[in-house]
Amino acid sequence: MARATLSKAANALILGAALAAPGIAESATFPGPLLGKSIALNWTNSRQQVFQGSDAAVSRSFNSSLSIYISTAGRAFTKESIAVTGGGGSGRRGRFGLGGGRTAENVQAPDEARNAMGGKYVVHFEGGALQVDSPLIAGARRISIMFDAAYTSCTARVIWGREGGTGPIRQRSWITGRRFEVLSVQSSTPSCTLTSGNVLGGE
Repeated sequence: MARATLSKAANALILGAALAAPGIAESATFPGPLLGKSIALNWTNSRQQVFQGSDAAVSRSFNSSLSIYISTAGRAFTKESIAVTGGGGSGRRGRFGLGGGRTAENVQAPDEARNAMGGKYVVHFEGGALQVDSPLIAGARRISIMFDAAYTSCTARVIWGREGGTGPIRQRSWITGRRFEVLSVQSSTPSCTLTSGNVLGGE
C-alpha cells in the first residue's frame, strides 16, 4: 500500500510533474495503441485527517474509481467517483454530514483547465506509463498506470507526495467542501481494466 510518507526523490518527481506540467490534457502526446481506449481503475483508501478549525482526528474510508478515455485525436477525458464507506471521530457535522453513505463525482474535459471541484487532472505519458497527476492544496497525488507490451492489459498504483518530502498534505473534501490536513493515508493497489471505446460516452 502507498503511504503519505515517501522518499524525497519520489515526492520531487510527483510534485514536479503535477505543478509544472501543462494544465490541460490536450498538450500531452499518447502512444498510438492508447488512442480510442478507456482505462478504468478501482481502489480503496483509508485516511486519518484533521479538519481546518478542529483538533480532532477523524478516520475516513472510501472507495475510489477513475475512468480515463484517450480519444482518437489524443485528448484525455477523466471522471473520478468516491463513495465514503466509513467514518469516525468527532467534530461538527458538515453541510452533507459526516460518516458513511456519501458519494461525489469529479469530471474534467481536455479543454478545461480545472475539474468540477476546482482542482485539475494532468494526464500525460511519461517513463513508459500513463500518469494522472492531481495537485492538492498542499502536496499532490499521482496515479501511475503501466501497460503490457501489446497494450492489452494494465496495472496501476496510487502515490501521495508531500511538498519538500516532509510538508503537509492538505485537501478539500469533495463531500462537504471543508479543508483538512491528512495525517496518514493508505491506498490499495487499484484494479485496472483497459478496453476499446469511450466508457464516458461521447467526446
